Amino acid sequence: MDLKDFIEKNRIDAEILEFKQPVMTVEQAVRMAGCRRDEIIKSIVLIDSQDNPIIAIVDGKSRVSLRKVKEILGKNIRIAKAREVERKTGYKIGGVPPIGHRFKTIIDRKIIDKKYVYGGGGDSRHLIKISPKQIVRLGAIIADISE
Repeated sequence: MDLKDFIEKNRIDAEILEFKQPVMTVEQAVRMAGCRRDEIIKSIVLIDSQDNPIIAIVDGKSRVSLRKVKEILGKNIRIAKAREVERKTGYKIGGVPPIGHRFKTIIDRKIIDKKYVYGGGGDSRHLIKISPKQIVRLGAIIADISE
């Protein structure tokens, strides 16, 4: 199922934004979406010690703390390699959306109170505009995972 179908099927308050040029960095996303850096989210794919993927969502000003995620999950974790990201999620790095996955998702606590955030929309020419509360409604765990 593609992202647009997932949004419609699950009645998610979200919009997919399309751009003529690729959006490859947080700075480009800010400029092209017309938002603030702290409204950009990054969906970082992590791999646990059993080779299971986890999505860690932090804002565009932050990095995911592997130590904090390890403490939450009680497992060793690492950042996925580019080929693992695509194999596990079906998306390339930079296009991984914050929703639509069948594995554990953790969203950083400081994102939750924002009205909307902008993240990977499936590929380099799309962003998703979504309420963080929708990400949580779909099963994301709220935790302090940024550094």
